[in-house]
Amino acid sequence: MSKRRYFRTAAAAAIMVLSVALTFSIGFADKMRPEIDVPYEPTHPSVVKAMLRLAGVGKGDVLYDLGCGDGRIVVAGVAEFGAARAVGIDLDPQRLKEADERARSVGVEAKIRYVQGNIMEVDASPATVVSMYLLDSVNLMVRPKLFMELQPGSRCVAHAFHMHDWKQDKIIQHPKARNNRISFWIIPAHLGGTWKWTTTTPGGAIQNSMTLNQTFQVVNGTISTDGRAGGALQSPYVYGKDFSFTANINAKGQNVKVTYKGVADGNTIRGTQEWSNGQKHPWLASREASNPMGSWDFTVNGPVNLSGTLKLQKKGRKIEASYFVKGEGRDERIRDVYLWGDSVYFRLPMYGRERLAIFKGSLSGTAGSGKMAVITYDESGPFDFNYAYSWSANKTR
Repeated sequence: MSKRRYFRTAAAAAIMVLSVALTFSIGFADKMRPEIDVPYEPTHPSVVKAMLRLAGVGKGDVLYDLGCGDGRIVVAGVAEFGAARAVGIDLDPQRLKEADERARSVGVEAKIRYVQGNIMEVDASPATVVSMYLLDSVNLMVRPKLFMELQPGSRCVAHAFHMHDWKQDKIIQHPKARNNRISFWIIPAHLGGTWKWTTTTPGGAIQNSMTLNQTFQVVNGTISTDGRAGGALQSPYVYGKDFSFTANINAKGQNVKVTYKGVADGNTIRGTQEWSNGQKHPWLASREASNPMGSWDFTVNGPVNLSGTLKLQKKGRKIEASYFVKGEGRDERIRDVYLWGDSVYFRLPMYGRERLAIFKGSLSGTAGSGKMAVITYDESGPFDFNYAYSWSANKTR
């Protein structure tokens, strides 16, 4: 847990949480952004083991602990769970000194590197597992970093705190954990867009197409076969790179229910199809090219005039985004932005920043559309938002 000071009163802790949340939701420029600094509270040894077990840490893994404190998680990851190497990041030099002594005491110092610095400024892209014991508000700041830097299939585990509307893939209860909770997420494959494949059957070749929309690990979409609509995907499931669903298709005049299971790798999905008539076929789908980067004019149907211009630019692994609200003459840098193929999600501060507009949808070709929710920010939940408003967009350049 990344901590420098121990807050002696609940009031002081509450002030700290509120300060962190407000500072980052406002979106200060980088030079004005403070160091992330939250209370130091050691994780119980049994919780450490439960976290590493839940994340499946093992041989070959590269473990990053964001806010490593005295190093107990990274040391256990290497010494007890067999991680190939680990990196611990913290602001407090005293904690890092203790962490180094802990690693040396069990002889694993050669496999562990400690970094004194801001967790937001350290590249976590080599990690296959990321562990955290931060705050809800800090987790929300870290969330876009995880999606930008980690590869699909990478695992994230957090003691006590959540990730707002990125729902956990797994939760376990532990009596020694704060709030009795340890949460687990796995970075999902990028599946948004239009996918096509050919299935060769005894009755001839069948041309298939599906369009997917994605928000974190939640995917929905429709399928068509030989140009005939087959309806919505049933029970779509994403777990890292694994993707499965069932669908009703019309195969040369025969109605068939098909179960698709595959592994996504960039613009390709490889797997199998199991048909209700007993046939089995390979599944090799390819995604049509799409580039959502650029400038988009948004028309928004909402409670206030939030129509404006979204600008997206890719720089390395990172996405730089801004939104100009035409009715207010306000140009807002967007830190909480995600792209999964041509599916987009971003959060726009409004009403003096105490409220947020959350946009989700797709930006495909030169047109886009989606839905918007307006919420009062509350990190305690609930996080099932009402996307009651709509938006459309046109690409201008």
